[in-house]
Amino acid sequence: MLLQFAINRALKKPAPFSYSVTRPGSLSHDFHSVRFESLEGDEKILVYQKDHDVYKGFRWGVSGDREDVIFRPRELNVQEYSMQIVHFYKGHEFSFHSAAKFLMFNIFRLHRLLALRERASQFWYNQKQLLRHERIDVLRHMIDRKLENPNDIVNTVSLLITMESRKFIYHPDKEKHLARLKLILDSFVTSGDVKIVSSGYVITPQAFITLTSHALDEQYHNDQVKAARVGNKLSCVIGVIGVLGVGAQFVMWGVENEVSSDQIYNWLISFYF
Repeated sequence: MLLQFAINRALKKPAPFSYSVTRPGSLSHDFHSVRFESLEGDEKILVYQKDHDVYKGFRWGVSGDREDVIFRPRELNVQEYSMQIVHFYKGHEFSFHSAAKFLMFNIFRLHRLLALRERASQFWYNQKQLLRHERIDVLRHMIDRKLENPNDIVNTVSLLITMESRKFIYHPDKEKHLARLKLILDSFVTSGDVKIVSSGYVITPQAFITLTSHALDEQYHNDQVKAARVGNKLSCVIGVIGVLGVGAQFVMWGVENEVSSDQIYNWLISFYF
């Protein structure tokens, strides 16, 4: 009963057969998509209309062919399907797999609060200056993606989204950073770390060699810096010991020759300062 009530409310604003999923076209959206998928994954149903006491939709089977379907609520065995209601609202997508959660958001208009929070977050994100990612950082990130997904193919937009966030798409400096990243990727192509395919850039085994070499060079540089610091400290210690040794010998000389302490003090002051 709860599921049927949720579907009925969603179908009061059904999604059109075609719509834009990017801005600015998606900023005027306020509709729902109701979908069912069998637990085995061999059947999908898209419900687009409630006509009296029946639902109308499209069904896709194993073959992938689409066919029209009409069914009554009681004819759908909810134990064999997973439900998803997607609310497209002013450039945002809110997905629900629970009828109760959808009804709570729909009745109390919680999606408006979330959309307002997202707009405020985007506003503050647009005020900050984007990081300039260094060449080796981009290569390291691409290698991490490749390890997670051996078939990974990137382009400038998808790469910066994963390195920053989806808010990057609407940042005012987006084009400048995309142009810089393209130069970096093209330089990887020249060095053999990346190759170009029809749909983007793909990392090559040469990239692992480049990253390893950079790590060794960085480690060598750090070791040299540490050695220089230790050498400087030793030099200071040796200098202090030498100065104290000279002072001690001078004091011993004064004691042996019965020189007064005031004279020794004045000579030490004049010697060091």
